[in-house]
Amino acid sequence: MEPSSRFYTDKMYPGFKFIDVKIYIDTPDQAFGEYTIHQKSGISGRLVHQRFFGHCTAAGGKIVLLREALNVLAAADGMFPNGIADVINKK
Repeated sequence: MEPSSRFYTDKMYPGFKFIDVKIYIDTPDQAFGEYTIHQKSGISGRLVHQRFFGHCTAAGGKIVLLREALNVLAAADGMFPNGIADVINKK
């Protein structure tokens, strides 16, 4: 597992599991899906409701493109004690 992946599983959202997984594209050359977590943050202690999506394109059996996105406001809730307010008030 890459260091950034361990950050999410070990520190940001310890023991998280994806729920409400929905796969919209599932072909040999691409996949697209959405997935959710409802998890207490290991950093801020706040309960975070986060929705992700991922799109993967493959060619010749190898990943050639991987795009993922998330709700940055929900991420702020997980990273800062007062959520997005801490980001806005930081000068």
